[in-house]
Amino acid sequence: MPSTSRCGQPLPLRADFDHVAWTTRLDDVPPLSNMSLREQNQENIRIENDSASSVGFTRAYENASKTGAAPDGLDVGPPLRPFYAYSDQAKDLLVFSEQLRSSVSPLPNFLTEYIASEQLKKAESDAAEKAKKERERAEKEAEKAKANQSILGTKVMKNPHLISSALKSPVKIPNIYLMSLHHDVHFPLHWWSDRVIKDAYENAGSIRHTRSTRSRRHRW
Repeated sequence: MPSTSRCGQPLPLRADFDHVAWTTRLDDVPPLSNMSLREQNQENIRIENDSASSVGFTRAYENASKTGAAPDGLDVGPPLRPFYAYSDQAKDLLVFSEQLRSSVSPLPNFLTEYIASEQLKKAESDAAEKAKKERERAEKEAEKAKANQSILGTKVMKNPHLISSALKSPVKIPNIYLMSLHHDVHFPLHWWSDRVIKDAYENAGSIRHTRSTRSRRHRW
């Protein structure tokens, strides 16, 4: 009579035995009503160790069966047991309270991995939120500086183009011009060109002008 495997089937197991399903973690079950968090950790550590041992037996049997030889003396591991589930509140406290983790230690490996993962997510979220606030603050400061900028400051040309060569250097008004303006004599606009001003310096008599028909301004 063939011996029976821990899984309840005759040995050697059939070739289509599902080793993956036999080593898959079961759904967690609620903890006992009087179980403290420390006791829950201790019990889950025992279950975790037993599960690791069972998976080791099952994989050894699977590897041996792949060679084609009958795995004499080998068997899959005992059935896995479910872990005791942690409440959402307990997990949150364990993630954020180092003091609590220390007081209920040691922790099962799967719980330690969960805590590390949640802490990493929190750190990344905080960093992203800080960067967002810094970016918004910089944008507000830039908008404020732009709003406070003077109108003149926003309109000054960076590369102005000169419309006349007379603007390239300071222009001295000839005395004949000043005297004529003093006597209410007005010149046509083209008299203010470089050529006419040059002629006025060299030969003031060459500048023809007429008296304005407008009444003389009253002078005190």
